[in-house]
This record gives sequence, structure tokens and C-alpha cells, in this order.
Amino acid sequence: MGKQTGAKENYFRFENAASALLPRFIEFENALRLYCHQLNDHVVFLFNGGIKTALKVQYCNNVKHHFKLANQLAVAIDRLLKENKINWINDFADIEFSTDLIIEL
Repeated sequence: MGKQTGAKENYFRFENAASALLPRFIEFENALRLYCHQLNDHVVFLFNGGIKTALKVQYCNNVKHHFKLANQLAVAIDRLLKENKINWINDFADIEFSTDLIIEL
């Protein structure tokens, strides 16, 4: 991922509204989960994460709260895009935020 290839879909594991950055693209341990929201090949909101210690995220005290918040934020971001509180600029490569932006979860 980066300037050469962008944020292609194959870098992410789609888990509900949010995604997890696949471990093979993180130079750390395979158990690390970083949650994000990929809008396109150029724009990704990176949220939070941690070391996943259970097979299913809902049973992992390290990441389940990050996972839940990431999904809430992803839904909120999509809503704000529809409401034009977040707008695309530069051919979908950048975004700008409304000056009165409030994110409600």
C-alpha cells in the first residue's frame, strides 16, 4: 500500500461497515488488527486496533471495542458524505470537511 499502488481492496478484510488492514501489509505480528474505512484507492480513514487474542473479534477484549467504534465511525462517515458534510475534491483523491462538522454516533 502506498503511492505506487494505492489502497486497493485486496489490502483489506471487510468486516461489517469498517475494514481491517490485512496482517500481511503490517510489519508486525499476524495478530495485529488495525481497523479502518476504505473510501476508495486513495482515501482511507485509519481508526484504532490492537492485538487480537481470540478467534472471533466479539470474544477479544483487546479489539472488540475498537471494532465496534470503527463500525460506528464508518457508518457516520458514509452518512456525512451523503449529507455533503464531507466532500470529495481532486477527483476523489482528497476530502474536505464542512466547518460545522459534528460526528454523532
